[in-house]
Amino acid sequence: MIYSAPPSEVCLETWLTCENVLADISNTNFVERQKMRTVFSECADICLGMVQAIKTQSENADKIALLCVGICEECAEICDKYLFHPLYSKCAIVCRKCANALSYLALASLAS
Repeated sequence: MIYSAPPSEVCLETWLTCENVLADISNTNFVERQKMRTVFSECADICLGMVQAIKTQSENADKIALLCVGICEECAEICDKYLFHPLYSKCAIVCRKCANALSYLALASLAS
């Protein structure tokens, strides 16, 4: 049996992972550090907002999910460039997992 975590758990894991990457960025010398900082910060903020939207059953959850899917994909693409680093490898995986977990909800936003 395959266990699939609820979207809120996946979003929390993504938030935490992005926060850990943000802490790591200050200790690295990546060329695109400022862009990375912005994307990871936005990803963390939107994922945490998604958790809140799920928790409160917000009528805008589908719109937030659409934002979350987009920023998680962008975050994963940046992490793909640094797969030699275990934290960034984990981040790429977690962000894609979050995007996939929310895709059904994001599609509802596009349909309305």
